[in-house]
Amino acid sequence: MTPSCALPVLLVIISRALEQGVTACSGGTRSILTFNSDLSPSSRGYDQRKSVVPRALAEHAHAGDFMCLQEVWLESDLREIIKYVESNFPYHYSALHSAVSVLSKAPGQQRRRLFPGVASTPCNWKLIPFFICYMVKGCSKVADTKSCMVSECKEFLFNMSRECRSCVALTSWSFHDILTICVNIVREDNRINKPGLFIASRVPLKSVEYVEFNPDRRVLTERGYIKARTQDEQLFICTHLSGQVDSTYGEVELPYRNYEEQQKNEILNLKSAFSKTPHILLGDFNTGPERTGQNALQGEMSANYALLQTMGHQNPYLRNKGSCTYCSDNPLVAMTNSSRSGSKLIDHILTRDVSFDLISVQRVLDSGVPLSAITASSWMFASTNEGGCRHRLGCIPCFPGTHMTTGARRLDRTFHST
Repeated sequence: MTPSCALPVLLVIISRALEQGVTACSGGTRSILTFNSDLSPSSRGYDQRKSVVPRALAEHAHAGDFMCLQEVWLESDLREIIKYVESNFPYHYSALHSAVSVLSKAPGQQRRRLFPGVASTPCNWKLIPFFICYMVKGCSKVADTKSCMVSECKEFLFNMSRECRSCVALTSWSFHDILTICVNIVREDNRINKPGLFIASRVPLKSVEYVEFNPDRRVLTERGYIKARTQDEQLFICTHLSGQVDSTYGEVELPYRNYEEQQKNEILNLKSAFSKTPHILLGDFNTGPERTGQNALQGEMSANYALLQTMGHQNPYLRNKGSCTYCSDNPLVAMTNSSRSGSKLIDHILTRDVSFDLISVQRVLDSGVPLSAITASSWMFASTNEGGCRHRLGCIPCFPGTHMTTGARRLDRTFHST
């Protein structure tokens, strides 16, 4: 049976010789994937998509070699993805890992042995004064619950653990959701993957490290990057930069006036660390260029995208008139305000001083129903091939060279559970 094509992706073909002795899929093909999974418990369709996304990754990334995922927030979702992709990607890492392919032990595992049936939770008793403040200040009665909580109950909010704050930020800021998600003593695998990042590789990882952008500050949503060097000495940087998630800036403990300034600082951090080092930088950047005319793109924090270019990056997809990754026709895209209503290119794979030669680019697999929403989507592959891989993603012919793909997080209906 011919596998069904689902996720709309971009195919960029470039050529590069593989390091001697490093094997990947048949024919020496190497492929890179970035995808914003949008697995937030408060996002649209989460309960259905949390079981669909891991199966889609396993189905469509079977021929890949390196994967950078964003917005995998819950340990339970992380473990489910690992279960589905580990056979092809045995080397993986996140902020919840203690080493490559090894998830750290939860602090409450000893408690679980002493009190069977009681799991550790992201939030503890410090949630109580925050809840009292929430009630007294009337935050449940206002339209912008988050702004009320952050402004009126700031000290109680930031007195909680970082993991608890991260969990609260994943919810819709209703106390029903907070209690269900962050204080669930029955459900196991309760921990929060605070930056939401996850990488997996078919090729052994020589070194790997998670680096936080603001390690000494109290934040709601933790941002950072995972840097990983593979056995063939390729350096990957997987990140998810800050975006305009709310009309009101919520990171009141940081020294910035808005999300654009925060994102600029994150880019400057990357520039300081990697501007002189050959690397592949990939992920959801929440910034992109403006383009008019045919296949127009609405800019998103475009000055910050220009700043990224000062690092000497190449963007083959954009150079070849690539389409949006945050697409206005995706029904799962939440149109929170008019400034985010246009189609944008905000998910990228950027290369610096790597020996890739572009051959061609095309967007394929552009059918099906949405798999992910909020920042539209991005499947990007970059691969190298010495021989002749005959098949990729079930439908894409694979030619000698490298493939980079991105698309709008869609999934064929056959993946949906009943």
